[in-house]
Amino acid sequence: MIGYGKRVLLIHDPETTQLSLPTILEQEGFVVVQAHGGIQALCEIQLRHFDAVVIDSHIPDLNGLDLLRQSRTTWPEVPIILFTEDDWEEGDWNKCDVAEALGAFAWIRRSPDLNILLIMLSLAMNQRGERDPYRHENGLVPSRVAGDCV
Repeated sequence: MIGYGKRVLLIHDPETTQLSLPTILEQEGFVVVQAHGGIQALCEIQLRHFDAVVIDSHIPDLNGLDLLRQSRTTWPEVPIILFTEDDWEEGDWNKCDVAEALGAFAWIRRSPDLNILLIMLSLAMNQRGERDPYRHENGLVPSRVAGDCV
């Protein structure tokens, strides 16, 4: 179990997120706290510490980038992984660059196969506490490891 005892804030719209995502994260040992919009997520951030955050880029109240921007001032050391739609639009590459500039750990395309998310969470957990938590040991930003925004 990669997430044994680690607390993850999952910010998503339950109508668009895979129903199995919270269950799979829990099966991997993560303690999952769910927020169903940006406002609820900001409240959760004030209540407790999280080891990682997973944000659906299309959530009620705030979009994923706005939430990323606001959360960086509160907890800059916590790795944040953004999820986006299966079908990329032309502007998504610009959003990916903005997310990276704001300090996102990774930007992942939503897929039925959640292994990429689990791998990124594992990398995030392993890199916590290092001097630069957003760099992989090979020097690459994790969102660029697979040659694109993963």
